[in-house]
Formats: sequence, structure tokens, C-alpha cells
Amino acid sequence: MPKKIITDPKYLAEIKRQQIRQQAPPLALLALSFLTSFAVPLFWFHYPSLILAIIAIAWYLYVGFCFRFKEKISIPDGDIVLSPITGRVVVRKTSSDICMIKIHKAQIDLVEIRCPYQGSFWEDDCLRLNYNGHNLVFRFEGARVHKFDTAEMEAGNLIGYIYGSASVAISIPQPLHTVLQQKELCEAGLTAILEA
Repeated sequence: MPKKIITDPKYLAEIKRQQIRQQAPPLALLALSFLTSFAVPLFWFHYPSLILAIIAIAWYLYVGFCFRFKEKISIPDGDIVLSPITGRVVVRKTSSDICMIKIHKAQIDLVEIRCPYQGSFWEDDCLRLNYNGHNLVFRFEGARVHKFDTAEMEAGNLIGYIYGSASVAISIPQPLHTVLQQKELCEAGLTAILEA
């Protein structure tokens, strides 16, 4: 049985708190629909309040679905650089000295940001690492990037979260080359970007 990385409960609790904050507006809308149903006892007014209730419940469930994460993942094998987010490769460009790939995270993909390689470090909204003497840069694009500054920078560990639609652009210097192809699905902390 493979060994697992179990995510620190304090980070999971922080993600859950953010989820609850995002689910407060649909709950308020649901309460409003019930209040209008009782405040205006006319029979025909029950239909708008019922529609409001259905919208609120759907919105609440959608927000909950958008805040999914994995509590544990398998420990990565070997000397590999991992994908930090779950998403699909939408761009893969190669020039003479650099390869750039972009992984797009859809609204409903997992929210977690996982450490791609041991010794990685945050610099503004970028994640940097040194792999076999080469510097790799991960640029996160999205307004809702949350970093855990105290997280251990070990491959596969949860180091932040990003909710909503977002992407990460990864600059890979030559002679390194990526194993990812365009339209390939990546899983945070599990899919290899580079292998030794």
C-alpha cells in the first residue's frame, strides 16, 4: 500500500472557512425567499419565493462543489517536478532557450495548490524552485490565490489554495523538457511536469 501525504487540518479548516464565507450569500437569499413567502401570504406570491429558494439551493451546492480538495494524496516517487494545480494544459510553447506551459484551472476543479518540488519558495504570486541547477518559475494568474506561508515546502504538500477560474504559467529553461502535452489533464501534487 503506497504511503500518503495527509494534509494539515489547520489548512483544511482555513479552506472550509473560506467556503462558508462564500456560501453565506446563497443562504441569505434562501432566508429571504422564506421571509417573502411568509410576509406576503398571497397564493400567487409563493411561486417567486419558490424560484428564489431553488436558485439559492443551486448556488449553495455549486459553491460547495467549487471548494473540493483532497485530504490525502500518494507520496510522489523519485526526483520529479509536480503540477501545483489541477487543470488542463492549454498552452505549450517552445523557443530556443525556454519552454512555457500554461495549466488552466476551471471553476469546478480542485482548489488546492500543492508544492511542486522540495525547496520551492513563494515570491509575490510566483512559486520558484531550483531543479538540477535550473530555475523554474510558476506564475499564478487569478485574483483568488491564497498562500500558506507556514506550510512545509515538500513535494506534494498543500501550500495554498486558489478558488474560481485561474491558471499557472510555468517557465522551463532548456535543456529541461516537459513530459506534458497540450490538452493533457494534470492533478495537483500527482502529475509529473519534469522527470529526472
